Amino acid sequence: KHIRYKINRRPSQMKKGSARSQAQLKRREHEKSSVRAKVEHVFGVVKGLFRYRKTRYRGLRKQTAKLNMLFALANLILADRRCLPA
Repeated sequence: KHIRYKINRRPSQMKKGSARSQAQLKRREHEKSSVRAKVEHVFGVVKGLFRYRKTRYRGLRKQTAKLNMLFALANLILADRRCLPA
């Protein structure tokens, strides 16, 4: 699978161009930011709640399995938070 990395532009770079192109650019930047925000919540749970900040070299298989499990649990926790009333 090919991953496309998308980096948001700085606000000073967005002011160049016509009003129409600025609106399109702003919409595109908003789409990128919304995806990043969803992903960063999961990382916040893994690093904050599970205290997974450093990794030791144990082998790629073990590390991959551990990270897959942590991210699956983080997704379940975030889904549970959305379902429960505040």
